[in-house]
This record gives sequence, C-alpha cells and structure tokens, in this order.
Amino acid sequence: MLNVRRVGMDLKRQMEAEIKAGQQAARATVQLVGEETLGTMRDQARAGFPMAAERMARTWRLQVFPRPGKPTLRPTALISSRAPTIADGFDRGATIRAKGGKFLAVPTQENRGGGLRNRRPRITPAQMVAAKKQTFVLPIKGSQNKLWCIRVTEANSRTKAGRIQRQAIAGNRVRVGARRTSIGGRSLSAGQYGARLLEQGFVPMFLLLRQVQLRKAFDIAGTARRAHDRMMQVLRTSYAAQP
Repeated sequence: MLNVRRVGMDLKRQMEAEIKAGQQAARATVQLVGEETLGTMRDQARAGFPMAAERMARTWRLQVFPRPGKPTLRPTALISSRAPTIADGFDRGATIRAKGGKFLAVPTQENRGGGLRNRRPRITPAQMVAAKKQTFVLPIKGSQNKLWCIRVTEANSRTKAGRIQRQAIAGNRVRVGARRTSIGGRSLSAGQYGARLLEQGFVPMFLLLRQVQLRKAFDIAGTARRAHDRMMQVLRTSYAAQP
C-alpha cells in the first residue's frame, strides 16, 4: 500500500534540498561575479588615474545582501564608489563649465601642493585677487583660455656651506622654481629654472579655462551588462555543482 504521508514528507525534503541548493548557488554566483566586477572597476580606475591609481581604485567597494547566514534565492551585489560625483563625471565624459561666463581656475604645476592628499594650491585664487597689482592675466594665443600670473621677486639665502643662494619668490608669499623641470624638451635644474623665472619676472599660477571636457575613464553601463551575462553563465555552473 502506498504511504501517502511518507511520500509527502520525502517530497518536502526534496523540495527543501532543491531550495537550499538554489540559495547556495545564487549566493556563490553573486559573490563571485560581484568580486570580478569590482576588480574590473578598480582596473578602470587604475588605468584612468595613473597618478592616483590605488587611491581611486579603493573608492570602489562591494557589498553583498543579505549578509552571510541569511539564505535567499535573490541575493544582490551592490558595487558603488565612495566618490560618486567623480565616477559619474568620468563615466559620462562630462563637460564642466564656469558659472556666469567666468573661468575655471586650474593650478599650474608650480602652484600645486605636494603629494596626492594636499591638493590645495600654494597660492589660492582669493590670495591672487588680494595681491592686486602683483597679478595680471595673459591671453593664450589662438585660445579663449588665459594664464593668471603673479610677479616674482628675488630673495637671497645662505646655504649650509656659506654660499649665497638666489631664490625666486612669487607674490612675496611662496618660493617658486625650486625644483628641476623640463621646458620645451630641455631639462633645467632648480637653479636654472629659478634664474629663468627671475629673468622673466613672473610665473603662471593658474590656467583659466572656459570649460573642461572630462575624458571617459569608466564604462559603468557596459560593465553592468557584461556582469549580468556573466551571472547567468556562472549560476548554471554553480547550481550544477551543488550536491
């Protein structure tokens, strides 16, 4: 005689096992594809921002929901950036325009703070405005862009060896021309560069731009599509591998 109750219990256990296998396969798939996609976004960050590769790569992070220990057939991988405005701008290749028909002030190499964390200009736009007669604007031939310059004066200091050293001081505030540079393909020592600035009488501190076109460094939509296709492939493999 057929034991209906026993068949029902066996069917229930079989269904529970199938559900558990599906949950494990779904979780494994989302975790794997999420980690692969995170790696892709970090690689794009490294390629797009070579001067701050690891710092930009670390802004991308992965979260898988629900947390481990909470089984579900519909887990979710969330890949996001801690710098969403930057990520969006470099994904779209956005154009940044100055408000009110004015200019964007981009610090020149000579005016940039040292290191990746210190992005503040050595002389700020407010200080340039306050300097009044010490500053002036030079048009760039064949362009709407301009150079915002400040006058350079000479100051002398004595080295440890007792020699007198000429120094170029911008706006009576900061020393300029204190490091090796290259101009027109010619390498200049710090002393040569400083002497050149003194002879010139000024140094550009900001490049004034009407607008800036960001390059496309990320492909978020394309990466998401490839991740979706990859997930379907991995899910079939993961489910087949369940005991």
